[in-house]
Amino acid sequence: MLFVVSHSIRKPTHLYSGMIITLTLSPVLDKSATVPLLEPEKKLRCTEVVTLPGGGGINVSRGIHELGGDTCAIFPYGGPAGDALLAEMQKTGIPFRAVRSEAATRESFNVLDQSTRRQYRFVHPAQPLERHVLEQLLLWDQLGTARHLVVSGGLPPGLPQGYLGRLVQQGHRQGLRVVADCSGPGLSELLQAGIFLVKPSLSELASMIGEPALELSDVQDAARAVLRKYPVDALVVSLGAAGVVLATKESSRQFAAPVVEAKSTVGAGDSLVAGIVWKLEEGADLEHAVAFGVACGSAATESEGSGLFARATAWRHFLRMQP
Repeated sequence: MLFVVSHSIRKPTHLYSGMIITLTLSPVLDKSATVPLLEPEKKLRCTEVVTLPGGGGINVSRGIHELGGDTCAIFPYGGPAGDALLAEMQKTGIPFRAVRSEAATRESFNVLDQSTRRQYRFVHPAQPLERHVLEQLLLWDQLGTARHLVVSGGLPPGLPQGYLGRLVQQGHRQGLRVVADCSGPGLSELLQAGIFLVKPSLSELASMIGEPALELSDVQDAARAVLRKYPVDALVVSLGAAGVVLATKESSRQFAAPVVEAKSTVGAGDSLVAGIVWKLEEGADLEHAVAFGVACGSAATESEGSGLFARATAWRHFLRMQP
């Protein structure tokens, strides 16, 4: 078993701050490029080629790092793409703990068609992880002052039954608030184990309550149904350009997103989560944290390719959102 640990873990620099751990079970090497016109059969010459480390939790750590927060990203890696992922992570300066796997790290390719300004996203499938790798990914107890664990991104196939529930229970034993932004069959296991916050999309919210689809007008009732069904403290339902709905057992509220010139939606949801969790670590209440997360998500859409948000842009949007 090979571990790669990069950069020392810093002590929190703020009175309220603790380490934010992110766990990405299916990381991805994100590649983005631009073509003048996307058309079949022709050889298309790409420009503005960028390679970045990605996957839900890694993106959340990138966002937290941009905001000046303390974070550590935990993830498996394997194959040539995994080696490239490690090299890109080293460039970020973000502390991480990586576990070597025989499963090759997947890749994604995001292409911007300049003629239409439309973006096309091609994502490779994930491979199952070995059991010993899955166990090693749970060894985060040595990371010190952590208070939040973010489990984010796609889930690899073949996860043992009970693994995600055990992950949440371990977090609880260590006093961590668990935040989840995942999809697929494993999500219900996370919810049943009892987590602090989950961030579903509209379609994921529909799946949680067994509906094929939902209208925007159904969101708050559907969110309350999830809160009655599972031991979850809060839902933040992502509605794209329409903003988000925050629902707790006590109340629900919609947050409108700032109007921006969107260039890419890649990483917008991860930026939303990063902003929420970082703001909570700074001592904010949940409503202010969600508002800041919305500002970060909107700022991310103004970046092209797989880039996330700029801190100054997120703060500018947040200040404009205040009454």
